[in-house]
Amino acid sequence: MGGILFFLFSLYLQARQENISQSRFAVLEEAADDVFSTLAPLNEFGFTECTEDNLRIMQAALVNASFAKQIMFNQDDTGLCSTVSGILADPVKRPPPDFTSVVNGAVSGSIASSFSISPVSRSTPSSSLATTAH
Repeated sequence: MGGILFFLFSLYLQARQENISQSRFAVLEEAADDVFSTLAPLNEFGFTECTEDNLRIMQAALVNASFAKQIMFNQDDTGLCSTVSGILADPVKRPPPDFTSVVNGAVSGSIASSFSISPVSRSTPSSSLATTAH
């Protein structure tokens, strides 16, 4: 009898873990889509420097973002301005990527975009996205 209960309980745990995994992947996919849809239009602008007008455009991009709290403009792996700090008096050098991978001869690991995005937890209300510092 104990073996049957253990077996049924293990099936329950397995199903629960699979459900949690699928839920987590769905959130990750939603976050990735949100980041892409936030950053892709900004890259279309072709910014070459940080200006107050560019910062306003970047801040406007955060209005509909669900998973972001700030956007930083990068040039030559150096952050020049962000939606939280404005134009930076001392630009910030982006650290090297945590990992790199090679797929079909191409090395990836650092962000190819001119913009980077800081994630926000799912529980943060969207009204605080543009003002929450990390």
